Amino acid sequence: MRAFTSVLLVAGFAPLVAAAGTSGTFEAGKRGHVLVPVSVNGGATRPFVVDTAASQTVLDAGEFAALAGSESAPAGHGAHARAAHGSFAARPATVESLALWQIEQRNQFAALMTLSELTHGKEPDFAGVLGVPFLRNYRLDLDYPARRLALEEQDGELPACDICDPASAVPLGMLPGGLRSVPVTVNGQQMTALFDTGAARTILNEAAVAALGLTEAGFGESIGTASIALGSLPARDLPVSRIDLPVFGTLQLDEQPALILGIDYLGAGRMVLDLAAGQVWFKAADD
Repeated sequence: MRAFTSVLLVAGFAPLVAAAGTSGTFEAGKRGHVLVPVSVNGGATRPFVVDTAASQTVLDAGEFAALAGSESAPAGHGAHARAAHGSFAARPATVESLALWQIEQRNQFAALMTLSELTHGKEPDFAGVLGVPFLRNYRLDLDYPARRLALEEQDGELPACDICDPASAVPLGMLPGGLRSVPVTVNGQQMTALFDTGAARTILNEAAVAALGLTEAGFGESIGTASIALGSLPARDLPVSRIDLPVFGTLQLDEQPALILGIDYLGAGRMVLDLAAGQVWFKAADD
C-alpha cells in the first residue's frame, strides 16, 4: 500500500481487557507513520503503527508465525483484510499479551497477514498495526511535532485536558467497521474525511476530484494543492493525491466527495482523540 497501511478487517473480533494509561515518545516511520514499541506475548518490543483507520490489530504473519495455530475463530472460518488497493489473505489469532509502555491488553484477537503486501513488496518498517479495538479503550493525546503520545484510560476519571474545550470539539461520524470520519472543508467545499493516522498522505476520491475541478490533473501522489480546514485548525494548503482506492467503496464514501485525511495533515500539531465520546480536538503547532 503505497500511501497508507490502514486495513478494514472482515470477520474481526472484539477485544477483551484493557489496562491503565501510559505515555511516551514515538518514532516517525519512513513515510511519517506513528511508530510505537509494542511487545507481543512478552517478547522484545517491535514497532507498530498507531492507526485510527484499522478496524483490527494486525501482526506480520512472518514474524509472528508461531501464533498461526491460535484458536480464535470457529472451525472453518478465516478472515481477509481489505486494504486501500485490494483484499488480502489474513489468519485470525489470539494474542495472550499486547503491551505498549505501561499498559497491557490480554487475550486480544488479531489478524496475521504479510505486511509487505501492503507496501508493494518493499520491506515495511513496522511489524504490526494497533487498530481501533486497542485504541478505543483510551483517550489519545498525540503531539506529532513533539513526538509524544499519551493513552489515557477511559475507565474512570480522565485527566485534565488543556485543549478539550467542549465548544471546540469536532464531532466524529461513524463508518463501517467502527471507523471514524470528520467533516472538513476543502477549497471552501464541505466534504467527509476518513480520520486516518495510518495514512501517509491525504487522498481524494473521484467525486472529490471532480468537485475540485481536478479531473484533468492526472493520477498519482501529488496532483495539486488543496486548502483543507478542520475544526479549530486554520486552513492549510496541502498536496493531495488521486489514487483509485477500493476502500472508498468499502466505507460507502464513493458516491460523495470524500478523502482520506492522513498524517501529512493530522501531524501538523497536537490532537486529542476520544473515540468513545466521538470527539476530537486540535491545536496547531504554532498556537
